[in-house]
Amino acid sequence: MQDLTRQQLQINLNRLVGRAQRAGGWDIPTWTYQVKAQLVRLGQRAGYQTCTNGTVRGARWDKEWLYDLVWVHASDGFVVQDVFLVAEIEWRGTRAIQQDFQKLLLARADCRVLIFDDIAGLRDQLIEQARTFGKSRRGDCYLLASYRDGRFSVHEEII
Repeated sequence: MQDLTRQQLQINLNRLVGRAQRAGGWDIPTWTYQVKAQLVRLGQRAGYQTCTNGTVRGARWDKEWLYDLVWVHASDGFVVQDVFLVAEIEWRGTRAIQQDFQKLLLARADCRVLIFDDIAGLRDQLIEQARTFGKSRRGDCYLLASYRDGRFSVHEEII
């Protein structure tokens, strides 16, 4: 089973940038849909069941479950056995981005992903928040995928 790496996430998100540019640009709902669809495909290739809202074809459960997107191992009755990835996607405003990141702080998953529109200095603030959060544990992994100047940059932080 293959899990998501910083490099895989960056490559796949930047492929979406190319598609958006060839299409003449995307609005926010289209960006969100495309990012979710890409993460669903990656999760399924890695052997996980995926949960996101019903607009993304192929998701195992066609609704959000706690987060914008989740990679999970669960029984058919949805008895959760393991969660590898939880992701939040936020494009608007410092406060909304910080609130979505705070949801990730609460997750007990192998990998927590935040995909966001970069605001100067915000990534460093979020990492510091993860480091100082009282429930953080050694080895907690965050992938912060920030979009700026027509490109995604993915930063991996392991606490």
